[in-house]
Amino acid sequence: MKTIIHLILIVISIVFYSCEKTIIITRPAYLSRPSIQCMLEPDSLPVVYLNRTVPFFNENQLFKDLIIRNARIKIESSTGTDSLKLDSVYDKSFCQYNFYYKGNIPVQLNNTYTLTVTSGALTYTAFCQTNQLKPAIDSINYTPEFFDLYGGHEGVIVYFKDIPT
Repeated sequence: MKTIIHLILIVISIVFYSCEKTIIITRPAYLSRPSIQCMLEPDSLPVVYLNRTVPFFNENQLFKDLIIRNARIKIESSTGTDSLKLDSVYDKSFCQYNFYYKGNIPVQLNNTYTLTVTSGALTYTAFCQTNQLKPAIDSINYTPEFFDLYGGHEGVIVYFKDIPT
């Protein structure tokens, strides 16, 4: 009986006298860098997303806070030079505008393109070719339910043979 009383007293003292310690973690300095994403699809206008990176544990950011404004973006090819301008579209999923740079000259098939992004004193250059053929769709199918990271969905399954290169 005496040991049971001792155990009860120990449990009660642990519950009432448990310790809590606040640990403050200082984040290391973070150097934001530009993130450049460009979409060149034949017969479509070029689109460039130019955003700044933020630390992993950063507070929620709005798209308008991430866009790098006043950048000079141009795409050169044998068909001419296209200067991209800042544009936006309202994203209903996030209830805010999504910003990007958009060109005026449609991308042509079988052409070589040079992207030049200048922001402040920094300049970035990239090259690409639009000589990849579109794959032929062999068949399509429908699935009423499939699961991924975001839960269950329905969807269309597209079957095609990947073209080498």
